[in-house]
Amino acid sequence: MNGSAITAATALAIFLLAMNGPPVDAQTPVAGVEEARRATALARERLSDGDIKGAESAAESAIEIQERELGADDLEVATSLARAAMLHVAANDLDGAKTLYERALAIRESRLGPDSVGVARILDDLARVHAGYAEDPNPTAASHLHDAYALLQRSLAIREKALGPEHPDVAIGLYNLALNYTWRTLGASGERPLFLRALAIREKAFGDESAPVVDSLLRLARYDEAVGLTQRINGRAETMANAAQSRERALQTQEKLYGGESPELVDNLTALAELHVNRNVDEKSEAGPLLDRALTIAEKTFGPADFWRALQIEGITEFYRGRPPTEAEKSLSKRALAVAERGLSAFECAGKSEKRDFSALIQLYDDQDRLDGVETLGGGLLDGLASRNERSGRRLCESSVWTGLVAHQYDSIGEYESAERVLKFALAAQESNFGDANVQVLPAIDSLASFYESRDRASEAESLRRRAIGIFEAAHDETGRPNIGWRTPYYQQVDALTHLLLSTDRASEAEALNRRALQIEESLGESDQGFLVDRLNKLAEVDLVVKRDAEAEALLVRASTVPSRMPPDWPDQVGMLQLDKLAAFYESRGRAAEAYTIDRRSLEIALQPFLGPKGGPYGRLNLERLHKFANLCLQQADAEIVIRRQDPANQGAAIQLEKDTTKAVALLSDLVDVCDLQIDSRAWSLVAVDWRLGRDDDAKGAVQQLIPILEKRAGADDPVVASALVVVADILYDHGSNAEADPMRERAMAIMDRARKAEGSSDQKAP
Repeated sequence: MNGSAITAATALAIFLLAMNGPPVDAQTPVAGVEEARRATALARERLSDGDIKGAESAAESAIEIQERELGADDLEVATSLARAAMLHVAANDLDGAKTLYERALAIRESRLGPDSVGVARILDDLARVHAGYAEDPNPTAASHLHDAYALLQRSLAIREKALGPEHPDVAIGLYNLALNYTWRTLGASGERPLFLRALAIREKAFGDESAPVVDSLLRLARYDEAVGLTQRINGRAETMANAAQSRERALQTQEKLYGGESPELVDNLTALAELHVNRNVDEKSEAGPLLDRALTIAEKTFGPADFWRALQIEGITEFYRGRPPTEAEKSLSKRALAVAERGLSAFECAGKSEKRDFSALIQLYDDQDRLDGVETLGGGLLDGLASRNERSGRRLCESSVWTGLVAHQYDSIGEYESAERVLKFALAAQESNFGDANVQVLPAIDSLASFYESRDRASEAESLRRRAIGIFEAAHDETGRPNIGWRTPYYQQVDALTHLLLSTDRASEAEALNRRALQIEESLGESDQGFLVDRLNKLAEVDLVVKRDAEAEALLVRASTVPSRMPPDWPDQVGMLQLDKLAAFYESRGRAAEAYTIDRRSLEIALQPFLGPKGGPYGRLNLERLHKFANLCLQQADAEIVIRRQDPANQGAAIQLEKDTTKAVALLSDLVDVCDLQIDSRAWSLVAVDWRLGRDDDAKGAVQQLIPILEKRAGADDPVVASALVVVADILYDHGSNAEADPMRERAMAIMDRARKAEGSSDQKAP
């Protein structure tokens, strides 16, 4: 839990539950107290409207009044400081929250004594803040976790001393401490015993078949599940079995407490089904009845507010399904999706539903039996509901991600009409919220268009793509220029429509569309290198389709000259790939000499990291560039063969290529001293360069240079060394040097024979 994860709704819940402070002394100035209470009520009102800053201001006014009327060390001041601190946490101001909590702690320690349960509560809150620091990228994270752990240890010790080691409130302290372990390292030693001790306390205090015990069993199960996911298979089986045992016991108790058809059972039934799916393929069949039972309850009792729980059930049915799914599995998925779909219409845009969500959280907190404001650190279900409820409406309004998910699942089981219905609903909902021409509706348009494309409904997809492009092109910033923030999604729509047009033999329309996109990119002034190069390439591709070679060549040449924005000592990968495209164009048109010239330019870029002593600062580890170097040598060799056929007098290419080959071998020799390289394919590529040019002596020399490298990397008896020896021997035989070739061939055969014997011995020893 970081600072941002503690939502305004959580803050409100905690804030309201802390409002009942100590009774007011008979001599307390009544007018001042009433003024402070009005300020507190105003803070609550503003927070319920989502006005965090306004709530902070009102809460600070209450503190000022109380300090003036009651004194700076009054217990009501401490309570108000804690309320204000929670507001700062909700606003992601951890520094401010920490200062206020520390002031509240000092007052309670002074007035109640250092061992008061009221002090323990502030210690928990302060630990929450330290945990928030630790969750953010922070070099002091370890120290904050240490501070949180120390605070929680002290809090637990206070509860044990003040209430007794078996008091139910001690279980809360144990859970707080266990969660701190989880923040530090999941599965840390000493973590699970805290859960077990808390369970034992609740069993003794409330009885084995009680709601608090169910809560403890589910906490233990969730912990075991989380740890199990980090373990190897053997350890995981035992951990997941423990989780299943806890959930099954919890389910039996829930059935006795609430009845067999109560909504309280749904989450545990779903989680238990997921455990069976994940634990073992042989247990998968046990998940079906659990999912069926969970859906039967959900179909009867779930309303729109249960959308997330319904979606969770559907997610488990997806894992449960086979490939392809059986009819029974499809039936479960359809039922789960139907329940989830009922909830889609419940979500309003951000700002419209927050008040309802706050009320739900307040009720959740008010219903809990809290001794002196004691709460579970991290909130568990509380934080989860806060973040999901507050963000769900916003996410549904601003994108079609959730409706898209439901539609995708319908599509995966062949329910295409249902998938289309959901996608149309998403589009209609966003049109209603934002208007037909707002860029916010584009994700829904894109999802529906993609669906139509997958169903070969090209005309409907084209209509939506054109509508999306029109919305994009109409979107301008305050200066009247195209809004560059939408470049990527705009070009995605252009490319999708281009594909549709080309697939229906309308290349001229595709050309006009891409020329318009290029003009828009050019109008943006200092265009991003990648965007401009990409648009030039896309238009060139279309020009090639319509056989406008001259126009395509001009575009590719222009793209290859776009200035690089890479640092001077880094290879320009964009430029190198663009040169490769241009060279491929020349090769495809039989213009080998031009292709070779472009390949040489690309090679110089690839060599850039290797220039300087020992390959330069990047050369020793830039394996991708080295591999590119080897491949370019091969391309140049092919080009040179063609050049020689056309112009036997042209020897410049052969001389340059020989230098490149020598340099590549030297780089390989240098790099092999640095790390364990898989250089086989690169090495043989370089040898192939010489072979293709008919330079057998050079090929022999290259292999002889590489043999020591291979021996050093793989060992003298590795089969790869035998392969190299065979290559050299074959070249020597071709030149009549049998006396030199025979020893190499014999050594190669001996290496291969030892390798076969070693493999056979290993097979015999295997059980």
